[in-house]
Formats: sequence, C-alpha cells, structure tokens
Amino acid sequence: MKKYSFFAVLAVLFLGLLVAIFSLFFSENDIVPNFDNLQEESEAQVSIQEQNNQTWQDRFANLSPKNYTPAVEQFSMVFTPDTSQYQPKSKFFQLIVDKNDVYSLFCLKQTLNFFKVKYSLTSTGTNTEIFLDTDNQNLLKDIQARLKIYDINTQIKEIWL
Repeated sequence: MKKYSFFAVLAVLFLGLLVAIFSLFFSENDIVPNFDNLQEESEAQVSIQEQNNQTWQDRFANLSPKNYTPAVEQFSMVFTPDTSQYQPKSKFFQLIVDKNDVYSLFCLKQTLNFFKVKYSLTSTGTNTEIFLDTDNQNLLKDIQARLKIYDINTQIKEIWL
C-alpha cells in the first residue's frame, strides 16, 4: 500500500511539472516581441547613459533638498578621559652600583632580600638598574653599609615615577 501511494504522489508531481512547463512555453503572453515601444526604450536608455556620464558632483547638485527632522531633541555623550598623568607621582630610589658582575648581583639580591625591601631589577646589556620601593632613609644607609662589606660601592638617587 505504501509503495502504491508513493508512486501515485510522484506521478501527480510529475504531471504538475509537465503542465507548468507546457504553460510556460505555449502561453501566448509576450511571445511575439512588441516593436512599437522600441523607440521609447532606446530614448530611455540614452537618458540613462547621459545620467551615467554625469559626475557625482553634478548628480549631487541636482538632488532636491529633503526636510528631515532629528530623531531626538537632546544628545549626550559620556567619555572618561585619561587622567593618569595628573595623578601624584610616587617616590622611588635608584641604587647605582659600581660593579655589574654575577657575584655582585648575587650579593645585592641577598642583601635586598635580607632587608625585605621591594625592588625592581632591570638588566639592559651591560647596565643594571635597581629601583627600591621605600622611603626609609635609615634603611637605605643600612643597605649601603651592608653592600660595602662585599666591596660593592653604591649611590642612591631619588626618582619620581
């Protein structure tokens, strides 16, 4: 039963397709071209070509003005400016070391860790920059004294970042 109903549906669809194809080919709507409007169409094509030859400035100049109204009466805009340069600067100290070998850097790190000071160690080629995050002048003098034990001479320079 299912097999017969399937073939019946296919046959109906095939007949519908054939009827649609025959109606398209053998319908008498616009089969013969109408040459009466040929002159009008060519004039329309010429006017379109003339419009295409105009520059965008000419077409823009020929536009009629439109009467638009704004969608809203009030416009507001919010932005947050970068104020980082206006914030107060922090005071740091730079420790300038006369030696830049492995042993002196090891002793320097051990000394700074002994005093539990926050520091930033930046090595650029042959130069090593050490920045200390402390305001205690006595602590800085103690660090200098401790480094002199290891024969490391230092200078302290105040830096505002």
